[in-house]
Amino acid sequence: PDYAKSLLHFTDKKPISTHEQEEFFAVHGANCFGYDKVSFKERVAWVYDHSNEICKSAENPLDYRWWTQADEPWSFLAWAFEWADFVTQGIGFMSSIPICLDGSNNGLQHFSAMLRDPVGGKATNLTPEDVPQDIYQMVANVVLTFVNEDAKLGVNYAKEWLDFGIDRKITKRPVMVVPYGGTRYSCREYVEDAMQEKILGGHKNPFGEETYEASMYLSAHVWEAISEVVVAARQAMDWLRNIGRTMSDKNLPLTWETPSKFVVNQAYKSMRGKRVHTRIDNVLIKPSVLEESLDIDKRRSTNGVSPNFVHSMDASALTLTINECIMQGINDYAVVHDSYGVHAHHVPALARAIRKSFVSMYADKDLLGELHDNLKDELPDLDDPPPLGVLDIHEVTESKYFFSCPF
Repeated sequence: PDYAKSLLHFTDKKPISTHEQEEFFAVHGANCFGYDKVSFKERVAWVYDHSNEICKSAENPLDYRWWTQADEPWSFLAWAFEWADFVTQGIGFMSSIPICLDGSNNGLQHFSAMLRDPVGGKATNLTPEDVPQDIYQMVANVVLTFVNEDAKLGVNYAKEWLDFGIDRKITKRPVMVVPYGGTRYSCREYVEDAMQEKILGGHKNPFGEETYEASMYLSAHVWEAISEVVVAARQAMDWLRNIGRTMSDKNLPLTWETPSKFVVNQAYKSMRGKRVHTRIDNVLIKPSVLEESLDIDKRRSTNGVSPNFVHSMDASALTLTINECIMQGINDYAVVHDSYGVHAHHVPALARAIRKSFVSMYADKDLLGELHDNLKDELPDLDDPPPLGVLDIHEVTESKYFFSCPF
């Protein structure tokens, strides 16, 4: 949670030595406040425009409570303390806050890269753009089109949803989890969670007691909209699921090698129950325990292969990036999944390392094609993977928002 994250600092401090490091440091503060849907230049300008309020918050946070308006108030306050000192000391200020660079829907970034998908690539910031692309808002816009059509036809809950509002907060979690095994059912749960969060925050509830039914209605459109926006990724996920299903039919595990040379072996074994007869305090009890069989679990193998494959690409990218950073003398990290944190001093080097590692994973390579070739002996009738598109992976090196301060 925000209040816990705000307490995490690196033990060793590093100087903010350049204007570029200063800008990343400023962008972090704007992001914590919630001013994060605009360009880096605008975020830096926002910080300097509000520097007086930021410094007053740091000086007397209990009485001057402007900082509590932030999206992440405690993280913002932790940064504000450092910003106030930086304003006083200038270049050379010693900072200890982790400044994070986050992937822009990292799972879909990997699928878009391995498929050379120009549509998904642009939506997930693999290409250079003036402002960050927002795939969650793209999906929300498609959903809004569907709901507007339903409202004209008088479909139940359509008008209420238009009154309630359909934004990126409604679609974010369903889109985020698609590469990691999200389902139509989890989509409904995430839609309802977002509804309840807005309602608890004081938003007017036009659905009354029928939030479940309303979430059922909208989640169908969200699921359809995701398929329209991330077409190529869906094709890859379906192809991988077919591999998992076919290999489990043959009672075989599935193995692949990642770009970091780590070998993944997916072997979900079926579980069977076994009754144990024993006595405790002279009382006979018969608990059941589960033990693995020799058979592959078809359901888990089918559902697991796509998220496991893309997770292995996440892990490979992290491994290659950290290896590159260590070679440049960076030794302090704050990492959660696709969020890489270092001192502000090292953020420019980290940004370059992330891009270099990602390009090395996919340039001149066809990972799905390699998987297909490796499985030909076991699955001679396996369909070809989805065809590669025309995205130039090298454009990632020029994309400011590929891995950027989170938004």
